Amino acid sequence: MLLRGEFDIHIINACNLSCKNCSVLDFKYGNDQEGKIVNSFLSLEQVKRQVKLIKDNNYQLETLKILGGEPTTHPQFPEIVDFLIDSEVAKEVHVNTNALNMTEEVISACSKLDKVLISIYPLVDVHTNVLDKYKSSGISSEFKKTHLSVIASFEKFGVPQPNIKYTQEGNWDRCWQKDNCRTLEGETLYQCAVSHGKKEEGIHISEWGDKLDTMLDLCKTCPFPPAHEQWKSLKPKKDYRNLHKGLKLWEDYKNKIKIKEI
Repeated sequence: MLLRGEFDIHIINACNLSCKNCSVLDFKYGNDQEGKIVNSFLSLEQVKRQVKLIKDNNYQLETLKILGGEPTTHPQFPEIVDFLIDSEVAKEVHVNTNALNMTEEVISACSKLDKVLISIYPLVDVHTNVLDKYKSSGISSEFKKTHLSVIASFEKFGVPQPNIKYTQEGNWDRCWQKDNCRTLEGETLYQCAVSHGKKEEGIHISEWGDKLDTMLDLCKTCPFPPAHEQWKSLKPKKDYRNLHKGLKLWEDYKNKIKIKEI
């Protein structure tokens, strides 16, 4: 059975950026909660077991997205990419990355994927035009398809905006996550970041074909669209340092291309 939409596999619980209000590494549901890490580190063998579960239940995914944390920092990232492509567990395999770890090995692995979704965080260093530097590097020419997003704010789950009438049905209908943020964890599928973060209302693998797109009870208390907050770092010095490590990789790639042309 082909399962339509996008499905996420989080392979690492660490990132080279420390974003406040990250949906998996600083998860909050409302203003009064501490952040908490909600995803796990998966070895290649654990990824293989996840794929076996899916195939043993006669499912194929329309799109599988590799996420973290920052997935390209996983020590087995290239092997995981090769395995997921070869397994044919999904019609397309994508990766979500901040592109700050674009080593030759990572670029080579990403070049095999159907799409590379890149999030650019300009507020890490407001004095550097990060988007222009990435575009001028030419790295995207290595990939089959690229989607760039500039991230200036994050959604604050559980926090409503003023002057919006919220209902359970309205929250569900307006929420983009139900089609794009379905997280796979073993035999359980969570339909959004909030369900995943709270570990509530997961769907057992035996029911993935029947209960996808079923409105959640959580939608009663999860206002959508929620309030937004400007992007902030929980560890500004670390993030600044890692941004510039990434910029150096982009520049190195650009210089290698120029040398090849000569």
